[in-house]
Amino acid sequence: MQWSNGLHEMGYPKWQLGVKSSGKVVWVTATMPYVVLTILLIRGLMLPGAISGISYYLKPELSKLKETQVRTPKCGKIKISIIKRIEYINFRDCIITTIVNCFTSFFSGFVIFTYLGYMSHKQGVHINAVATEGPGLVFQVYPEAVATLPGSHLWSILFFFMLIMLGLDSAMGGLECVITGLMDEFSNFFKDKRYSREIFTLVIIIMSFSVALINVTPGGIYMFHLFDTYSAGISLLCSALFEAIAVSWFYGLDRFTQDVEAMLGLKPGLYWRICWKFISPSFLIKLALSISPMEEHEEIRRTKLTSRFKAKHWLFV
Repeated sequence: MQWSNGLHEMGYPKWQLGVKSSGKVVWVTATMPYVVLTILLIRGLMLPGAISGISYYLKPELSKLKETQVRTPKCGKIKISIIKRIEYINFRDCIITTIVNCFTSFFSGFVIFTYLGYMSHKQGVHINAVATEGPGLVFQVYPEAVATLPGSHLWSILFFFMLIMLGLDSAMGGLECVITGLMDEFSNFFKDKRYSREIFTLVIIIMSFSVALINVTPGGIYMFHLFDTYSAGISLLCSALFEAIAVSWFYGLDRFTQDVEAMLGLKPGLYWRICWKFISPSFLIKLALSISPMEEHEEIRRTKLTSRFKAKHWLFV
């Protein structure tokens, strides 16, 4: 990053940052992270300051839920995980995926704040000073904490091995959605062609690899933040909002209910229908802020009044 001043100066890809081989690691990507997280948690609990970190973690600030930046990553992650299971049309799998997803985030939080508590104790500062998010936590704070432990090489290998497996697992699921969706959409084109899926998969992987090369340039971190902020976050919530409105209001909740019954053999209950039509869209949008200029946001939060909710605003000519 020190060799780049911004998005206008990306530089050339650094081959040292690439993954050399995946081998058979894909077979354990789904379960091995839990083993590594458990090992790191047990080791972390032996460190001074770990309990204070966990205590800080278990005392949430509920007011933060009002902020879109807090809700966006988790909602988007659960949405992607459920989409990956849609191809099986299995209601039970979707519920299990959501529960496991939330449990994994909660469990990994213990591991993270155990080491953040240790770093806070070691540096003599409040945990807020060492608690960060995104690449700063993964590639700076956490490695620094692990590096101070006895046998740091072992813990570092375990930690980054876990990151590689999580990346591979996410990539495989995401690519599978794209490949399967496109091949189903253009099934007539791929039909009766030998090795069509293998060739198409190779093309998609080469394209994805070529695009991803920009992230391993000196200025790649700027591009990472750009995508992380504007592509991987709020755009997912917006797409989920439009999908909920399109299905429940335009396509029709009655027809969608019949479709679900035809696929699963049971009719969705009143709870699910209310969620799809009213609750989910309400949670995905903060209408007052979305239709107001940014300079008015602070006043709206303070007074709870929005001029755009008044007839005077809409009838003014």
